[in-house]
This record gives sequence, structure tokens and C-alpha cells, in this order.
Amino acid sequence: MDELLQDKNAAVMRSSGGVPALRELYEDAKIGKNKHFSAGDRHLRYHFLVGVPLVLLNVGIGSMLVKLADWPASGWVKQSVAVAAFIAACLGAVQTLFNFNKSAEGHRGIANRYLRISRRCKHLFLQNRDLPLVPEELWRNIGRLRKAYERVNEDAEAFPTRAADLTNALRAESITPCNLPEISEDPVITS
Repeated sequence: MDELLQDKNAAVMRSSGGVPALRELYEDAKIGKNKHFSAGDRHLRYHFLVGVPLVLLNVGIGSMLVKLADWPASGWVKQSVAVAAFIAACLGAVQTLFNFNKSAEGHRGIANRYLRISRRCKHLFLQNRDLPLVPEELWRNIGRLRKAYERVNEDAEAFPTRAADLTNALRAESITPCNLPEISEDPVITS
């Protein structure tokens, strides 16, 4: 049994590129996840910043129109209702055009897919640390994860992010930190 484990460890040591490739994929997925969660949060804020005033204006306009039907209103009341109706129409147009709620939902969906990939990378790294995989198996798993990552990247094109989202993503702390090895040109091989 010890010989088999030593042979497997030797095979893993010969393949020093798999672990750095896995770490790079993990970091890329983590950044993508954080970018899209940041963008989703921003779009949800926009949804409420536009939606709450819109609802309040519409309630106010409706109340005023009911009131105007009962008694003769002065010129400034009619003008106020007209201005409020115009603002409500503008806010409604903005909300319809940008569809912030659907956009936030899309960003969160993309972020959750990146999250699944980063968790799979972390799991594979930890599995490889405890029970070293032969290089072919490690690379096969990395290849599957890379294909999933590329599919998410393609789908994410429909939900663009801003430079501020990337800045927020790079600053974000990991909720479940994992001590992944640093990427280096010269792997440290211990016997």
C-alpha cells in the first residue's frame, strides 16, 4: 500500500502544472462570481431607487385624481399632478427600459454558476492534497471545470459588468478561505 501511495505521489510531483492551473481557474471563477454578485447588488439597488419613488408617485397621483374629481382644484394642484404624472411616466420608462430586476437576477444566476465552479476547484484541490490524483485524472478534471467555466463566460456576455465591479471583486474577502498553494514557476517538491 505504501509503495502504491509513493508511486502516486511521485506521479503528482512530476505533474507540477496541474495544481497551479487549478488555482488559476479557482481564482478566475472567484473573481467572476464576486463581479456578478456586485453587479447584481447594484442593479437591485437601482430597481428599488427607481421603483419605490415610482410606486409612491403613482399612489399620490391616483389619490389626487380621485380628490380632483370631487372638488374644483386650483391651477397649482393641477400642475403638480401633471408634473408628478410626467415624473412617474419617466421613472416607469427607465425601469421598463433597463429592467433592473431581471438584470439583477441574471447577474446572480451567473455568479452562482461561477460559485459552483470555484467550489469544485477547491474540492478537487483538497481531494488532491489528501489523496493525490494521477496527473491524467487531475488534468481531466481540470479540463471539465475549464469547459464549464468557458460556458459560464459565454453566458455572462449578456450581463456585462463595470470596472467598479472588478475592483469590488478583487477586494472581496472569501467567506470560506482555503489555503491553496501560490502559483509559482518553480514548484517546491518535498520528498
